[in-house]
Amino acid sequence: MHDNRRTRLVLGVLLVLAIVLITLDFRDGGASPARNVGADIFGPVERVTHDVTNPVASLFDSITGGPSAQSTIASLQQQNAELRAELSRAQLSQTARQQLSRLLQLDAGGYRIVAASVIAAGGAYSDTVTLDAGSHDGIKPDETVLSGSGFVGTVTQVSADTSTVLLAADASSVSACSWRAAARSAT
Repeated sequence: MHDNRRTRLVLGVLLVLAIVLITLDFRDGGASPARNVGADIFGPVERVTHDVTNPVASLFDSITGGPSAQSTIASLQQQNAELRAELSRAQLSQTARQQLSRLLQLDAGGYRIVAASVIAAGGAYSDTVTLDAGSHDGIKPDETVLSGSGFVGTVTQVSADTSTVLLAADASSVSACSWRAAARSAT
């Protein structure tokens, strides 16, 4: 192939067309009409190519042990993830037990204790956290929230499953640590 003006023009047009199609596809979240047209044009070609190359790929995989090795790797990765999750739950349970043992000292005072975890922290300009306990757990606005270390804040908003707590301290100091909280209210 000779490098001439016509070849460069065709390559330039194809490059601009590719950029336009990628932009349209990205903007529409993968549901653009251009994608549908491309699928209609190239779909049959891809299908034929797959049908022709599939026997060769299967032969290669059977020689190299591809699928069995891949399934073993996937199984081991899943077991690894499950073990990590189990370890994390065990560590959280230990921390929760320690926090609750400190909080249970309040039980004699006639308070109802609801254990909750922080599931979200406010941004840099917000002194709030979201707990995973809400009205289904008996949480109400204006209740006090404590951790094992003491006063944390006051419940400001409550949904069915979550509650928002206005912190007494700076949000950055609270979001940097891992703790469990409990809401208390007079019974």
